Amino acid sequence: MGDSKSDLRVMEWVAGGTGIGAAPEHASADVLFHIENTDELVFDRGRSADMLRIIYALNRLAALD
Repeated sequence: MGDSKSDLRVMEWVAGGTGIGAAPEHASADVLFHIENTDELVFDRGRSADMLRIIYALNRLAALD
């Protein structure tokens, strides 16, 4: 989760199936391009806690296997 080019490098690294990327709507164009073409999780300014709750819930669901 992030909005800068250094965050983008991490998101590109985890995009190989090991994670989910998310970015605020004010992120750099490169970050938004990546997110819109992968996980599509773009959130409003100041709403990062919403994304963290979603990711926490997804992790809990994945652990039910």
